[in-house]
Amino acid sequence: MTANEDLGSPQEFAPARAVAPYTFQQLLERQVEKLGLDLAFHIHVPKASGGTVNVLFRQNNFLVLNFDMSTSDFFQDISEEQFLEAYRRPPPRQSYLLSGHFRLDHPIFRRVGVPHVVITTLRDPIDRMLSNYNFTLRMPHNPWHDDVVTKGMSFLEYAANMHAAIGPQYSFFDGTGRGTFAPTGAASAEECLDNLFTRVSLYGLTERFDEFTVLMGYLLGRPRILAIPRGNATNRIPNLTGAPSKTSLTAAERNEITNLLKDDIWFYQEAVKEYDRRISDPRLKAVFEQVLPLVRSCEAAMARVIAMQDPANPTRRAFDRV
Repeated sequence: MTANEDLGSPQEFAPARAVAPYTFQQLLERQVEKLGLDLAFHIHVPKASGGTVNVLFRQNNFLVLNFDMSTSDFFQDISEEQFLEAYRRPPPRQSYLLSGHFRLDHPIFRRVGVPHVVITTLRDPIDRMLSNYNFTLRMPHNPWHDDVVTKGMSFLEYAANMHAAIGPQYSFFDGTGRGTFAPTGAASAEECLDNLFTRVSLYGLTERFDEFTVLMGYLLGRPRILAIPRGNATNRIPNLTGAPSKTSLTAAERNEITNLLKDDIWFYQEAVKEYDRRISDPRLKAVFEQVLPLVRSCEAAMARVIAMQDPANPTRRAFDRV
């Protein structure tokens, strides 16, 4: 399937064998196919810890198939039909994570007929927009890079352009469009919130990512959740422009960005409320109580390893690639 092909109406791509993803409650109650939690779809909301999610799944023996935004496809070396046919065989099977900046309305969700989970992570909308802005500062080929660095485009102008072109965070959970990186659906924030709750198996919060690692490990039966190196694409990119990163907002800027993102802020706040309700389950609280301290301790140790200076060259870190 390519971006230029006509996807047709949803009815054309709704074979009888299509199945819904496991729900959060089904995962929690262990109402899943034995050994069948080996196919996952990761809706990677930009600048919301998606890179770290991929690292976490790779550490748990998932092979990652990346979404190609130019073709709106995941399958470069094997056809979709061959891929799904392999999943119709009994387990054990190779585990795959299909990951990228696609949306919940991607047509593959109307064709996948095998057990699977859909996962994502969310981020505070204002923090996410600041992260997008700082990423653009460092990326010469990013849209609006020149406008920001050399033409004086303000943060608020940038945010308005980004919001119009990419859409709000909630639009990644729109079920009415073509599933591409660019938004094509028309669902409201309320409809997208309902989709998040009913059509996404597991979601986490960037600001509380250590909890997501524990949830993923417990609900999917994947114990390799310690010492996950946090991915930060922006910090790894050299700032060759010299333009300072934006780390704070004036009162006027905050008022304007809050108005621009008001629906997305509402969506995020409601998602946090439901997230807190879910993790209040006594079983999850017991797991968190025992495992979170271990995760956080390993995270701190990993940070110390990554920050260690090279004794042979104090201008670089010891474990940086040469």
